[in-house]
Amino acid sequence: MPMSLRWSLLSLLLMLSACYYDNEQELYPCDYDPSQCEGLIDPCDTENVGYASFVQPLLAQHCIVCHQGAAASANIRLDSYAAVKTYVDNGRLFGAMNHEPGYEAMPQGGNKLPDCDLAKLKAWIDAGAVDN
Repeated sequence: MPMSLRWSLLSLLLMLSACYYDNEQELYPCDYDPSQCEGLIDPCDTENVGYASFVQPLLAQHCIVCHQGAAASANIRLDSYAAVKTYVDNGRLFGAMNHEPGYEAMPQGGNKLPDCDLAKLKAWIDAGAVDN
C-alpha cells in the first residue's frame, strides 16, 4: 500500500473519530422536554397507593417492631389503620419518616427511607389516607 494512501486512510479515521461529542439534550431528553417521556414507565409509581398493599407492609417492615401493643415506644402505636390515621392527620407520621425538622427522625437510629417509599407514602396521605 503506497504511503500516501496510508496517510489518507489514517487522516480519514482521525477525522471521523474526532467528530463524536456527547449532547446532553440527546442523551437525557426528559430533562429538557418532559413531554418526550410521557408514557414511559415510572420506576416509582405513586398512583393508586393503598393502605393494605403498601402502607401497612411498609410500617410492618420499618415501624411495627417498636410501635405495637401495650409496650409501644413513646406510646405511639402503628399496628392498626385507626392508629396510623391519627398520626397521618396530625402530620407526625410523614414528618418523622421524612426526617423533617421538628420531628424525631424515624426509624430511630436508622437511615431515612428511600425517596420512592416516601413519595408513595406522601401520595397515599395526599389522596386522603384511605383505608384501602
